Amino acid sequence: MNVLKKIASAVAAVAVLAGISVPVGAADSTLKLLTEEVDSEFGSLPVDGLLCVLNENEFIDEFVSIPQSALKKWRSGGNLDMTDVEVGGKVNWDNLLGTNDNSLLLNVDSDGNIEKYYAIDYNGKDKIDIVRSSSEWMNYMNGWVVSNSSSGNLFSLKCENPETGKTYTEKIPFDGTYAWNFYMSGKYIAGTVYTTKTYPDPALDGKYNKYDIVVKGMKSNGKFETLYTDSVNFFDPTRGENFFQISTMTAPYGWVNHVFLEDSAEWVTIITDSKYYVEEVYGKNAVATLVDNYGETVGYQLIKLTEKGSELKGGLYKDMYTLDGKLYCVKTFDDKWGFINTNGKLLATFDDVSEFDGKYAPVVKNGKAYLVDKAMKCVSEKISATYVNTLGEGLYYVENGSKKYLMTYASGSATTTTPVTTKPSTNRKDISGLEFYKLANEEYTGGKICPDPSIYDGNYLLEEKTDYTLSYKSNTALGTGTVIVKGCGKYSGTKTLKFNIVLKKPAFSAKKNGNSKAALSWKKVTGAAGYEIYYAAGNGSFKKLASVSSSTFSKSVSGLDIKNNSYKFRIRALATASNGKKVYSSWSKTVKIG
Repeated sequence: MNVLKKIASAVAAVAVLAGISVPVGAADSTLKLLTEEVDSEFGSLPVDGLLCVLNENEFIDEFVSIPQSALKKWRSGGNLDMTDVEVGGKVNWDNLLGTNDNSLLLNVDSDGNIEKYYAIDYNGKDKIDIVRSSSEWMNYMNGWVVSNSSSGNLFSLKCENPETGKTYTEKIPFDGTYAWNFYMSGKYIAGTVYTTKTYPDPALDGKYNKYDIVVKGMKSNGKFETLYTDSVNFFDPTRGENFFQISTMTAPYGWVNHVFLEDSAEWVTIITDSKYYVEEVYGKNAVATLVDNYGETVGYQLIKLTEKGSELKGGLYKDMYTLDGKLYCVKTFDDKWGFINTNGKLLATFDDVSEFDGKYAPVVKNGKAYLVDKAMKCVSEKISATYVNTLGEGLYYVENGSKKYLMTYASGSATTTTPVTTKPSTNRKDISGLEFYKLANEEYTGGKICPDPSIYDGNYLLEEKTDYTLSYKSNTALGTGTVIVKGCGKYSGTKTLKFNIVLKKPAFSAKKNGNSKAALSWKKVTGAAGYEIYYAAGNGSFKKLASVSSSTFSKSVSGLDIKNNSYKFRIRALATASNGKKVYSSWSKTVKIG
C-alpha cells in the first residue's frame, strides 16, 4: 500500500520560532493580526494543539504543542510559547509520518510503502507514549489496537485495549481469495470484509468470477455481527473517517457504492451514472471522488446521503475537503480556491484558502492574506502572503515567498476598528469598475451553461439578485459564451464577461498486445465530431497516427517493435464551434508502452 502522498498531505511541517514579526496592514479592518516568523512549515496532527516538526524531506523530526492556553496568552499581548513534546518509547525517526484520522505514526520506505506502525497516546501537554509498534498492519483508535494475521485460509481479526486488558480475537475461515480488516468508530471498534466462495459466473459463460462476500463488525464487548452479504462480479472496499464503503458491480448492472455510516450504524446506497468513491463523511454530507471507466480521477463532488440513496450537490471540482462539514474548501479547474456550502453553492473564490476551524478561515487574494467569516466577508487586516493553512482554531500558518509565519488575531481587536466589509453606503457605484475574477473554461454538455462570476467591491463579495442580476448569450454551443452582469440595489451599469465552452479532455488507455500491436481505447466526449490519435516512437516527436469518427472509441495499432522500442500515444477530440472554426479538446494523458 502506497500511502506517502495521502499521508504527507495530511501531515505538515513544524518549526522553531525566530522571533520576528510581520508588518501588518490597514488599520481600518476588524481584527488585528499577530504574526511570528518561524524557520519551517507548521502543520497539525488530529489532536488539538499537537504539531509536528518536519525536516527538509517533509518527514517528522520532533513534536511541539501550542495549546489554547498558550494561544490565548499570545492573543492578549504576551509572547507565543511552544512546549517541546517528548516521545516515550522506541521509535525510528527515519521517514516518519503521521496520519489524519487516528492515533498512528508510520515509517515508510522511499516508495511510500509502510514499514512500521506506531500506536500513540498524547497526554495533551508534553508527552507522546508509544503504546504498541508493529511491522504488520495495525491501527489504533478510541483506545483499541486493531491488527490481523493470516495463515493459509485462516484469517484473524484481533482487538486489544491496553488500558483495560481486554482482548478479542476472531478467526475467519475465508476461501483464500480476499480478506481485509479495518478499524471503525461509533457502535463498532473494528470490521472485516472477506470472500467465502469464488467461482466462475455461469451467467457470463465462466469468463468472469463471482465472489460471495461478507462484511462483519466487532463491538467493544467482543460480539461479532454480520453487516452485509452479497454475490458480485467485482468489489472494492475502502475505509474513511467515520465510514466504511464497499463498491460492487454485478453484470449487467453498473457500480453501486454501499456506504456504512459508523456513527449511526446505517447503510446508504449511492447509485449514479458514474462511479463515486466516498472520501469524507460529515453527518449526511459526503465528499466523493468521481472516477472514469479507466480508474482515473475526474474530480470531486459533494453528495447528500438520504434514506432513499444519494443526491449530487453543486458542481465538480479539482479538489475538495473540510474540517467542520458545513463549509468545504474547493479547487476549481482553473486552479482557483474557494468555499461551497452544504447545498453545493460556490460562495467565493480566492487564490488560496484553508479550512474553517471555528469562526474564521484564512484566505489569500492578490498577494494578501486575511481572515474571512462564514459569510465570506473579510474580518481582518491584511498581510502579504502566497499560502495559508489552518493549524487549529484561531491558529494559522502563512507563507510569503521564502518567509514563514504563525498567525492569529488579537483578543478584543474587533471592537477597536471598523469592518471593511460594510456595504458601500454612498451613491450607486458603477459595477463595471469593480474587480471580476476571470471565468474558467466550461466543458460542453449540450445544455445551457450558466457560470456565476465572483465580483468584489474591495473586500465585499457581491450577492446575486441583491447587488446584480445575470443574463447569458451563446451559452450552449462550443465556442465563446457571454455573461451580462447588470447592477442593482447600490450598483448601476453593466459588465460583459466572456467564457469558453470547450470539449472535455478524453479519458484514454493504451495497452500492448504482444510485441507488435497496441490496443487503444477512450471514452466518448460529448459534442465531439471525431478524434485525432498521435504517437511517438522512442524519444521522437509526436506524429499523427489516425483520425476517426465520433462513433469510434478504440483502435488497434500494428507494425510496432515493442520488444526493442517504446511508444507513446495520446488523443484529442475535435468539433466545429459556433463560429465555424475547428476546435480541439486538451490532449489526453500520454500513455507509454514498451
